[in-house]
Amino acid sequence: MSYNLDGKVVIITGGTSGIGLETARLFSKESSKIMITGRNIEKMEKAKEVLEEDGGKIETISADLSNLEDMDKIIEKTEKNLGPIDILINNAGRSYPGDFFTTEPKLWEEILKNRITSPLYLTQKVLSKMIRRKTGTVIFMGAVIYKEPIPENVMAATAGGGILSATKALARLVASNGIRVNAILLGQFDTPMVRKGLKTYADLHSISEEEAANLRASQNPTGRFGDPKEAAQLALFLASESASYINGSLIPVDGGRSWSI
Repeated sequence: MSYNLDGKVVIITGGTSGIGLETARLFSKESSKIMITGRNIEKMEKAKEVLEEDGGKIETISADLSNLEDMDKIIEKTEKNLGPIDILINNAGRSYPGDFFTTEPKLWEEILKNRITSPLYLTQKVLSKMIRRKTGTVIFMGAVIYKEPIPENVMAATAGGGILSATKALARLVASNGIRVNAILLGQFDTPMVRKGLKTYADLHSISEEEAANLRASQNPTGRFGDPKEAAQLALFLASESASYINGSLIPVDGGRSWSI
């Protein structure tokens, strides 16, 4: 099924691995023009090579969420090399599981900057341009723990709650300009970031990483981790005109793990 995204200009932050890379791959197959960001130049070049095989026009830029100037550079390079931005997917993020009582304030600030300040700053700049063109789509890649926090990840869940509120508020703010804003709430997916987080989870509970993975998988009704493609397919749909009446939605993709109504 085609979503008619041929030629659409897409920014995908954190697009070098996991769900970000799979999302870029699906947009590439739609012949979209894609800017992927990341911190590892080698990984970006490898991702670009793979994605160009699928038919998309791919650009890359090294960017760190902790540096707001990098957010401005993303927009500048995208517009210069690809054109006006049609779709922004805020996917970049880091895992911050750990003991709340030993978390230093410096790390709190880093979490808040990476989870709220930077993605909202980038969104602010992109939306101001979309408003002038009366079209555009913004998608936040969040997590189900933003709605149903877990004790192993207090600070990330706290910061993520702000993204849920921002999604709702921004959706209402820009809807009259032909722009939609939605959030995808991810469960446990088989990605490098989740695998890294399993080590911390294992250490906190004095179990092996294999036991941690099995425990996490067993907590899901499906009994498994999600495939990155299962989240990427929703991002593709939400970015398309097929989802033209979906706005301000917080959509879980978690295999049924979340129970709140």
